[in-house]
Order: sequence, then C-alpha cells, then structure tokens
Amino acid sequence: MGIDKPAVRFVIHLSLPRSLEEYYQEAGRAGSDGNTSHCILMFRFEDRNKLIQLIYKSTSEDHMQFQTHSLNKVVSYCMSSICRRKLILEYFDDGFDVNCNGSCDNCLTTPPLPKDYTMETINTCLCLEEMLAVNAKINVKQLALIFKGSKSKRDIEAKGFHLIPHYGFGKNAFKNDADSIKFVQHLIINEVLMENICAVDNIFTTTFITLGKKANLVRNREIQIFLRL
Repeated sequence: MGIDKPAVRFVIHLSLPRSLEEYYQEAGRAGSDGNTSHCILMFRFEDRNKLIQLIYKSTSEDHMQFQTHSLNKVVSYCMSSICRRKLILEYFDDGFDVNCNGSCDNCLTTPPLPKDYTMETINTCLCLEEMLAVNAKINVKQLALIFKGSKSKRDIEAKGFHLIPHYGFGKNAFKNDADSIKFVQHLIINEVLMENICAVDNIFTTTFITLGKKANLVRNREIQIFLRL
C-alpha cells in the first residue's frame, strides 16, 4: 500500500493479511492526520485454509513453519475478544496496559471471562485419535460436532463415530455447535491440533486435522488452555 495521503478515512481488508506486521502497516494508513478513521477486516476461519494451502507449497520447512506461525497470530487477533489495540501492542512488546478507550469493536461490549478448557482439550485430543482410527480424514466440523455429541445421521452415525468412547464428552461444555467449532479452531491456532493439506483428484486441496506439536504438552499438564468463547 504505497499511499502517501494523510486523510485516509477507511482501510478495508477483504482478505486476510499473512502477518500482524503486514496488517499493522496497512491499517496504519488510516487517520495519519489525527482525525477519526476506521479499519475494517473481513474474517472467517476458512480464509486461513486458503493461505495455508499457499504456505504449504513452500520448499523450505523452516519458512513454512514461520509463515504458519505468523498467520496463526493474525487469526488469533481476529478471533480474540479482548482489546484490539492491546493485542497489537502486546505483539510488538510495547504498552501492555494500554487500551483503546472504546474505539475497537471488542471494547464496545463486555468480553467473556477466560475459562480453563484444559480438560476439554485433552478429551478432544483423545476423541480425535479415536475418530482417526475409524476414518483417516477428519475436518474441523466433524470433530467439533462429534465431541459435542451431535446426532446428525449423515455426519456421525453413518460413519460410526457415535460409537467411539469420547463421543459427546463435550456436550455440557458448549452452548451450541458454533461454540464447539470455535473451540476446535482455537486449538488449531494454539498448535494443539494441526490442519494438514491433502490433494483431492490431483486438483483440489482440502484440510484434515491431526494432533499438533503442543498436544502432548497439554496432555502431560505442562501447559493449560484458557479461552474466552
């Protein structure tokens, strides 16, 4: 964005930036004259999958991991319910206690309190392992609905997932299916779970879930998972 104009009133991202550094630089074009301006970022979790597919084409394993980590920071920023300004400043190690005084979307409402989801995370990992023993290709929605105890005949019973030991273990942990799906998405960006890219008919690619590099850390109680859902 080579824009040298102080009176930019809106910066609208229709696609997901690949890093918070990229987003911060572009969003900073708004309001450089000191007047009120707006930054709008359109987001849905599926946008991450499109960028992951591009990242996985990298020939360097280290570069791929670095880009994935940077992208996960952007997704975490989008999914967070705490002050946007605080998140940005924390990322750049500057001004942890500074908030936006009500100028971001999150500060216009009361954020939910953080809750310990460590046991739910451990049970989700066990649930995933049991599902993988039945079917090698599991997606976000399938894992979320099975852990919550969905009775969908097409997605659950037809594949025998309702027979696994951890089916429905999370039925009391989430208000609805959307919260359960969001929970699984948080586990992905926190690297407890991992999305893998698989080719379909040598043309299309899709993502399937396996355990991530932090799964054993959670299961061994070396780290805890606190989320605001």
